[in-house]
Amino acid sequence: MAGTIGSVASCFSNTRPGSAVVRCGCPSRPSVSNRYSGTQPQWSTEAGQLRAVRATRDLGCDTHWFDAAWFEGGFPNGVGNWFCKPKSFPNGLQPVSDACHGLGLKFLVWFEPERVAPGTQIAREHPEFVFGGAKAACSN
Repeated sequence: MAGTIGSVASCFSNTRPGSAVVRCGCPSRPSVSNRYSGTQPQWSTEAGQLRAVRATRDLGCDTHWFDAAWFEGGFPNGVGNWFCKPKSFPNGLQPVSDACHGLGLKFLVWFEPERVAPGTQIAREHPEFVFGGAKAACSN
């Protein structure tokens, strides 16, 4: 992502229903930029997300939604590892959060507590939280 409005117009293509409705150029609800990319590894890095935050602001959104793939193992196999990928986010998500707040944006991080993949941290450390135990892990 180059950080220009033209290069990130697709940010609106993956918004949750009702989260970004634009009429006559004016948001009718809080607008959320959410663009998940499982095919572009640079997207799910600190540098990639800092570019995405600036693009969110440039689009006129009020919230930057960091979707799946921020956690170790990626999506969907890492669902249940609710910690950042250390190589991609050596400083955790704090720099992304700080960038959002510094630009007047809200920061939303996606996770799915009801979905746990086998072998993930939650499945291993808290099998009592998972229907069927650590090896059965839930998926929706």
